[in-house]
Amino acid sequence: MFSSIFTTTTSLATLIWCFSLLLSSHSFSVHTNETDRLALLAIKSQFHDPLEVTSSWDTSVNLCQWTGVTCGRRHQRVTELYLRNQSLGGTLSPYVGNLSFLKLIHLGDNNFYGEIPDEVGRLSRLETLVVANNSFSGKIPTNLSRCSNLINFLSHKNNLVGEIPADIGYSSWSKLEKLSIAVNHLRGQLPASIGNLSALQAFDVGENTLHGRIPESLGQLRSLKFLNVEENNFSGMVPVSIYNISSLEMIFLPANRLEGILPLNIGFNLPNLKSLIVAQNNLTGPIPHSLSNASNLIELNLGQNHFTGKVSIDFNGLSDLAWLSFEANNLGAEASNDLDFVFSLTNCSKLEWLGLRKNQFGGNLPHLVGNENLCGGLDELHLPSCPLKGSRKSKVTFLVKVIIPVIMSCLILSACFLVVYARRRRSAHKDSNSLLIEQKFPFVSYAALRKATNEFSTSNMIGQGSFGIVYKGIFSENGMVVAVKGVSGVFVAEFEALRNIRHRNLIKIITICSSIDSKGADFKALVYEYMENGSLEE
Repeated sequence: MFSSIFTTTTSLATLIWCFSLLLSSHSFSVHTNETDRLALLAIKSQFHDPLEVTSSWDTSVNLCQWTGVTCGRRHQRVTELYLRNQSLGGTLSPYVGNLSFLKLIHLGDNNFYGEIPDEVGRLSRLETLVVANNSFSGKIPTNLSRCSNLINFLSHKNNLVGEIPADIGYSSWSKLEKLSIAVNHLRGQLPASIGNLSALQAFDVGENTLHGRIPESLGQLRSLKFLNVEENNFSGMVPVSIYNISSLEMIFLPANRLEGILPLNIGFNLPNLKSLIVAQNNLTGPIPHSLSNASNLIELNLGQNHFTGKVSIDFNGLSDLAWLSFEANNLGAEASNDLDFVFSLTNCSKLEWLGLRKNQFGGNLPHLVGNENLCGGLDELHLPSCPLKGSRKSKVTFLVKVIIPVIMSCLILSACFLVVYARRRRSAHKDSNSLLIEQKFPFVSYAALRKATNEFSTSNMIGQGSFGIVYKGIFSENGMVVAVKGVSGVFVAEFEALRNIRHRNLIKIITICSSIDSKGADFKALVYEYMENGSLEE
């Protein structure tokens, strides 16, 4: 009996202890959630918000339902602050550093000014920081290097000044994949320590006032796909090690004072190369024949340098080539076969621009201004013969090709105007509910769609097709019910497919979301009006 009483007492004590622990945990959660709420209200107080995007940020609404705010499911702490392209202005409050669970901050495409607060460096969980296309000033915060989980840092198109921190590569940014600080007012040299950012895939410092040599250490970035240092004052040789990064797809080096030659094996060492732009430099030597093997090449701009010799590239294998410029070099030897390479361009059906002027090419050089004006009588390129100046035939051609098309264009424009006017009159009488939807949803963010669909829960899934999954969503601000369709391909293909799609719950496209998700990846979706048991025929 004594043993039974002891066991009962022990069980009761354990139950009381667990209950008190639960209350303590709940109290802690409420307390920390309150910290986030106060921080967000302090942030809002520094905003200029003409569209009243943050009007829901008040004590009457749970902060996890505030526009642009996303919370974690388990702890209800703020994990995302997504306010891209909301016409917001003002400054970013230092209280942002109190949102200790933040993983994503996206304030891009707004009108913010002032400095990026140092307190951002306290956000140890931060993975994505986007403040691009604003008017932020001051220096890049040095303690931003404390954000050891940072993957994306995009601050291009601002007014940042000063030098890039010399120890940027000695920081804890071992996970950093995208670093874009282009179109600012940064000066000084590129720190050699950048070569230590081993996970870096995209590096963009274009359109600043940086100078000196490009560090040899950049060749250590073996995952690099995108490199842009255009429109600076870099000089000296381009490190050969950069041309050995096999993952590179896009190289932009134009408008600097770079010297040296292109490696002869560049086409073999860069199998994924899509863009090679090195115009407006002081590069010399021959154009490598190995570029014939760059089968993924889309843009090749070597113009305004000092390249010499014969162009020996075989373009037959470069079917995706859209832009080719050799202009303003010393290519050719005034020989009749200097332009033989042109005939291999017949397979380049996507070619939009071909620049060959201001060289030493011999033979019959076509008048090349752009694809629409190409002439020269080259049958292989299907180019027409250039007309003789002052001939009677050219005057008749001018009448047929210019005057008559102008008159026809005027008639067509007039007809289009009448059609548009008639359609606008009819559209004035369309259903008032559709008008209400369009007024309430001129645009929509990824965060709003994620919240409306309960984080794209499978319980909200109402269909799946070849272009993506369709979710039912409810906007908490006004209870509007929509259907959200994630699009994995391009929008053009989706709209083409919509002609043949029939679904009883999809009736009308409201808007489009083109943004990035919480991991910094591209996110595209179509938002439809949701009508229960409706159909397109109705």
